[in-house]
Amino acid sequence: MKKTLLALMAAFAIIGCSDLNIAPQENQKVSGEDYNITAQSDLASAVAYSYEAQSNGTVKFSFVNTTSETLNGDLIREGVSFLQNGTIITEFSVAPGEAYTYIDDNVQANETYRYIFEYFYENEWQFFFDEVAVVSDVPAIGNFTLIAAAYDDEYEVLTDGYTINMAGVNIRAEANDDKTGSIEFFLNGKKFHDNTAPFALYGDDHGDYKMGRLDIGSYTLTAIAYPEKNGKGIPGDTAVVVFNVSNEYPAQ
Repeated sequence: MKKTLLALMAAFAIIGCSDLNIAPQENQKVSGEDYNITAQSDLASAVAYSYEAQSNGTVKFSFVNTTSETLNGDLIREGVSFLQNGTIITEFSVAPGEAYTYIDDNVQANETYRYIFEYFYENEWQFFFDEVAVVSDVPAIGNFTLIAAAYDDEYEVLTDGYTINMAGVNIRAEANDDKTGSIEFFLNGKKFHDNTAPFALYGDDHGDYKMGRLDIGSYTLTAIAYPEKNGKGIPGDTAVVVFNVSNEYPAQ
């Protein structure tokens, strides 16, 4: 689905998994019909669409296909770091008269993201750009970031199916530090915790990330955010990622 045109358009563009059922804040709703911020401001969308920054730290995207065609397309998120730019977060094929909804739970509270809504209609691609500020009134987790601990460098966003092939890594959970007091991690059931930001699987020493050891195999990492230290208080966000390790690391 990637086209040269998309790459050019994206070049001009500028990021919490949650189980909570919290109603969206209507004053955070952005409508694509009246919020055009690109050179395509003279082009109206063939369908009405909207984004809702929900108070649990997620973004809800939705539209109803009111055309007579099946709409095929995708939604792209441009993040707050170079690691997250140009990410297709969902693809869709929506028949006439059907509604489509997608919850983006890999965003970080208190950050602003740009979304690109694109679909094929009347024999050409349509592109619409919108900015959404993420809000949360609970401890919230965005994406996981793979850290090259030896250099304290952000290496890659850790997504489902990713294969780690370097030694001495750490994994950071992006969180809203003003609401989050601690994060508990469970790596294949083994418990870890971090009481200070940045919240990392193996912790850090004043921002100097500690190295971990991951042997060859498959892993499920779960992170739970709490409002107080040591996993106290009512838990907020839960985030899960499944990944692989392709080489055997030496003991640290």
